[in-house]
Amino acid sequence: MGLRQRKQQLQEQPLSTQCHEQQQQQPDCSSHQEEKFFDENASQKMTTMNRLVALVSFLCATWVLCYMLFSGIDPGRSMYARMADRVVGDPKGGGQILHLAFPVLIAGSLASLCWTLPSLSVSRRSALSSLVRQQLPNWIYRCRHRLLFVEGEWKLDFLAWTLILVPSVVFVFMVVYRHMHGKELALDDQVSVTSNAFGVVAEVVGSFLMIPVARHSSLLKVVGWSPARAVILHIWTGRIFILAVIVHGSMHMFRWVGLSNESLVGMLVPPSGCWSMNSETYNAAQPTCVDEDTDCTCYDIHRNLTGFLAGVALLVILITSWYPIRRQCYRLFYMSHVIAAPLAIILVVLHWNRSILFMAPSLIYYTASSFPVFVESWGRQSTSKGVEVVSIDRIASFADWKGKQGANSRGTNSTHYISLTVRATEAAVRQFRPGYYIQLLAPDVSAISHPFTINLVPARHDQLRIIFKATGNFTLQLSQSLQPQPQQPPSSSLPPIFLDGFLGSPSRVREVLQHDVATMVAGGIGITPYLTLLHHVHDLLAQAPLNTFATKRIVLLWICRDASLVEYVQREYLQPLLTSHSHNDNADFKIKIVVYHTGDHSMTAMPCSNDEENALPASPVTGTEAASLIQGRPFSPSRFSTGSSSSMKTNVLGFLAFSFTAWLGLASVWWAYKHLQAKKETVYRVAGPVFIVVVGLVVAVAINMLSRLSCFQQDGEDSSTSSPMWSPVPSLDEEAALPDGLVQSSIEMETVGAVPDVNEGDVSDDDNDGAISGSVVSMEERRGRPSVHQLLKHADNGRHPGLFTCGPLPLMKDIREHTEERCIMRLQQCMRGASHNIALYEEAFAM
Repeated sequence: MGLRQRKQQLQEQPLSTQCHEQQQQQPDCSSHQEEKFFDENASQKMTTMNRLVALVSFLCATWVLCYMLFSGIDPGRSMYARMADRVVGDPKGGGQILHLAFPVLIAGSLASLCWTLPSLSVSRRSALSSLVRQQLPNWIYRCRHRLLFVEGEWKLDFLAWTLILVPSVVFVFMVVYRHMHGKELALDDQVSVTSNAFGVVAEVVGSFLMIPVARHSSLLKVVGWSPARAVILHIWTGRIFILAVIVHGSMHMFRWVGLSNESLVGMLVPPSGCWSMNSETYNAAQPTCVDEDTDCTCYDIHRNLTGFLAGVALLVILITSWYPIRRQCYRLFYMSHVIAAPLAIILVVLHWNRSILFMAPSLIYYTASSFPVFVESWGRQSTSKGVEVVSIDRIASFADWKGKQGANSRGTNSTHYISLTVRATEAAVRQFRPGYYIQLLAPDVSAISHPFTINLVPARHDQLRIIFKATGNFTLQLSQSLQPQPQQPPSSSLPPIFLDGFLGSPSRVREVLQHDVATMVAGGIGITPYLTLLHHVHDLLAQAPLNTFATKRIVLLWICRDASLVEYVQREYLQPLLTSHSHNDNADFKIKIVVYHTGDHSMTAMPCSNDEENALPASPVTGTEAASLIQGRPFSPSRFSTGSSSSMKTNVLGFLAFSFTAWLGLASVWWAYKHLQAKKETVYRVAGPVFIVVVGLVVAVAINMLSRLSCFQQDGEDSSTSSPMWSPVPSLDEEAALPDGLVQSSIEMETVGAVPDVNEGDVSDDDNDGAISGSVVSMEERRGRPSVHQLLKHADNGRHPGLFTCGPLPLMKDIREHTEERCIMRLQQCMRGASHNIALYEEAFAM
């Protein structure tokens, strides 16, 4: 069926008839959603509490930042020491506890209890204030956007430079200035002072090194960062930490060898007697140095050795974190972190008496956020067969089709797509938000979990779906393992699969709705983040009164070479949007979908399923509703994930786990520092990290056992968090079972040869003969690869346009560069408001 014929069917059959027929097969939930759209009390209360948490977190971050900026100079150092002496009773060690650990743990504890899932509903007051803000003068509106970080996502690279690198440089400069100003120091002393300043700044930066990579971090939910993006802060923090450690060690080695003529090996390797536990042997083995001013005792040599080994471990982490190595040898990157990172932390703690006080905030926060989830995941893996898998669909790719024709055949290892549908609890479906992803673990394939975008399944209140491209080592092995063995039932031959989530930011819908024109650019499998997002945004805009939101136009531009993937996505996700019963001739918004076919032109004519000679490779496993392919338990989010519900009641377990681990761990570290550690001994310094791990494990196990009590079982949640459900258009195989007259409403959108070519100037926003359109949603298909200029031209008509991208890295890089150049070339127009900036939101296409 051609595009013109399908469009003629739509025109001949009124939308009201389609909507009526659709409502007969699917319960109408739109009226219920319209009634709860303006949930005044719940939404306002939730917003107020979240704002309070955000304010406290901001004050705590400012607290830490001020300590980094002012503790290096004499007035600030004296002030912080007096405060620590009064509160903690120790002017030196208490400073790190009071000004680094307390702010981090206070913000984390409050967020773990009070931060709730932002509701999709909008209060009338918020809607009215949003409408008023849209009428502000352009320069006020632009300043407000920039102050509230609405000009796209946070620039985390710039943020790392501003909040981490600059304060670190200021700290080093202030410490060096304080020790050298007005004093005549020898060169050896000057080098020693500068080296120690770099060492201290490394310790300060290490106090929040692990916070961005805590997978279920409550603070990441507060600032709206997904772990995939927050890792940028971890990368920059790690670079500064490693650089400072290397400079610290290199300058000391320069002192020993270049200024004092000491032996480098002698300064790094303690004599055999220094390893003895006998005090007489230990004292008799004290080494001697050439320069009598050089610190040259057994303790000093042990300290030098631990620092040197810590630097080596950190260099291993730095080298294996290089992007080409991380992309091509991810297992090497992962294992180096798992082995070298804990070793480096232990060596740093052994190196200096107060290192554990600096590192405690980072270690305790990571332990309190992650250990309860790890124990919960381990319990699920040991007591179940994984998540229940409903269906596995193999979607052929262009390479598959070429292999079928006899060219470049790669058998089961050829690139293709897999659609994996799993059973989920209704609570999980209600908690889902566009922008979320999950970590998938298949122990039979790999011991390392991998991130995948997850979506809702049309008309299914108890299913979620993962669509991925089998192209790398893990995805190819996973795809092959998901094919059942011959003469064996699927339930016995398919591997168990475990999911951890939800992860990511739930604010993607809000980010779309704050722009008058939202353009989404997807490349290939990069379409997955926008499948459910389009439906959520459409339903909110359709239910809202006119002029409630700024959004007037949404354009999805999908560049894809694989016709079978296009057909699958159209049938499962795009057609329900085209035939949605929420069509409204009076709607003040439009959604346009443009699919660019970039594959072989012969592939635009999809082979029919009954053409055995030219048919695409069939799915070896197809979904069925009669029985599950893998018997397991429905997926449910972690009970310890902050902000997974609109109720603070569900946060109680996470709050107990985080608070007990955080404050008991901090108390144990402080006790070990005061009673076990000694200034000239290294062995007992390891007690601090050990206490943190032990406390974390004990609390995690206890809280997981407590979660089995009936009072903590997750029951039904408030319906205000429910996600919209939509009905899929039946496929050709299902049409035979439908009543007469209903087949026309299922429009099978196969790719056809009559697809218009892409011309440089043909980027009109109006529907044309190649488009299928309703009163709100329209769709057209084109052939050829559009230029970046064509992709960005859709945003020209917007006052405050937003650009959302997900695709191959070269495509996203080109779009980013062109987006920045548009305003750089017209800087004067942008400053006076005659032109506009494009807010850019990038999905993590590859991690």
